[in-house]
Amino acid sequence: MKSPEKKLNVVLITGLSGAGLKTAINIFEDHSVHCIDNLPLETMGFTLQVMQAKNVDLSSTVVFGFHADRQEEIEAF
Repeated sequence: MKSPEKKLNVVLITGLSGAGLKTAINIFEDHSVHCIDNLPLETMGFTLQVMQAKNVDLSSTVVFGFHADRQEEIEAF
């Protein structure tokens, strides 16, 4: 019998300055969720690969906070 494939749940929270981005991230952190705030979008894939290599529980959730007022990064992503 094949074991079920584990998948990492990725949540991307965006918002303009003052929209409550940090408050939302704090709520996830209070529930022991891995949270990364203000990371350049283009490094998200590499960060997930490192987490996998470091044996982070792949059935867990990771939250990325991203400030939506950085338009050039959104367009590049």
